Amino acid sequence: VYRRLDDTQAEGAILQRFAVQRNSGSQQSTGLLHRLSTLASLAPEQGQFGGSDAVANLAHGVVVNCFTSGYGQEDEIIELGLISFDYDRETGEILRATGQYAGRRAPTCPIHPDVLVRLGITPQDLSDQTLDEARCRAMLDSAHVLIAHNVGYVRRFVVKLFADVQETRWLCSMNGIPWQRYGHASKALSSLVADFDLESKSALPTLENATAILLLIAQQNPETERPFLADLLAE
Repeated sequence: VYRRLDDTQAEGAILQRFAVQRNSGSQQSTGLLHRLSTLASLAPEQGQFGGSDAVANLAHGVVVNCFTSGYGQEDEIIELGLISFDYDRETGEILRATGQYAGRRAPTCPIHPDVLVRLGITPQDLSDQTLDEARCRAMLDSAHVLIAHNVGYVRRFVVKLFADVQETRWLCSMNGIPWQRYGHASKALSSLVADFDLESKSALPTLENATAILLLIAQQNPETERPFLADLLAE
């Protein structure tokens, strides 16, 4: 209804509430984030965060996910997914998704057979693939925080391509939240996605994972009734 009335602020508020509900996960999750990103570009610059206090607390984050050619020090990123978002640094509330990027690149080293099977690709599929490094760098450089599920792994490879991110604050959605304390048997992303019913579909697995991570950290901590992002920011 609000979309037909061209009331982007009201539509965005409803979609944001839906995005953080426990049962909001579905095959429409990626579409939901895409629509929120679209609304962000349409919304007026003032008044979209609920007042001057909210704007004063505004910060910018990027969820980072990658697949690599293997698991050793010599391996490289072959697929990278990024989702940028605005959040309230005081409450941890995710205010809106602001953009996304996913791409593949041909590595300069061999690709482990297990990785090829997991992604369902061949080396030839990557032979002419390159990342839009300028776009990736712009997204990463704009972030106050970078969030990954297993930061130790993701950061090690991202730094090889974008050295400046070493200086950015990284938060780990896998190890930065005591998931078992909150009743989850595993801290693996696939397990948490199932627990919260946060399925998401995308053309590339890294963007699908990044979408799931963003929706995951928007869920409420059952003890504090604040988003899990607030737990990460409090580290």
